[in-house]
Amino acid sequence: MSQVKQQLIAAYLILINSTLLLSSGRGVEPVTPQASPEARALLKLMYDISGTYTLMGQHNYPNTKDRNSQFAARYIGEIPAIWSTDKGFAEDGDTDSYLTRPDIVQEAIRQHKLGSLVTICWHAVPPTADEPVTFRPQRGADSTKLEIDQDDVNLISKKYFIVEWGDDRVTEDTLKLDGTEQLSQFWSSPRVTTATWSQNYETLFVESKTTFTRGECKITTIYEKLQ
Repeated sequence: MSQVKQQLIAAYLILINSTLLLSSGRGVEPVTPQASPEARALLKLMYDISGTYTLMGQHNYPNTKDRNSQFAARYIGEIPAIWSTDKGFAEDGDTDSYLTRPDIVQEAIRQHKLGSLVTICWHAVPPTADEPVTFRPQRGADSTKLEIDQDDVNLISKKYFIVEWGDDRVTEDTLKLDGTEQLSQFWSSPRVTTATWSQNYETLFVESKTTFTRGECKITTIYEKLQ
């Protein structure tokens, strides 16, 4: 075990068991009300090592315990400081099986005792479905189909989403071809879309900009000789 990881583990354990160190820090407060002492200690650790160390993590499938972490360790010579896994959602026998949750808990405890920072995510199924699911399209069907129509004024795009775990969905957008901004929502984030038709080059430019909490995502799609 490297000196860096030993120092990190020691700092993590000391912070958990010392309220003096917590009170003598930079006053970093978690956003979660009434956060546990362990959560506060972990947050302080993140701030304390910021700019000095980089923590590397490795995700592991629910049904494989720490196989990916061990695989990474063989190549880099160190066990990743962060052990990550998923709560599972798939059927029995799958690497993402939701039936392995009791084993996941035991492995998370074991990783914690080894000094790893533990993080667990969950691919929750939609309200219209029950576990297990695959989050993959129906067999033999395209996951999405796109139909585009255009006249002298508008661009009309219709998307068909064919899914296994609920009803098929259809979305339809109509954009003015003069660059007018159209406001919409991408999940819970605001999105602005514009469409511009170049008659000379028979080319359509569709630009979509979504504003998230931590930045913007801008996508430009070019359709040539659209009929």
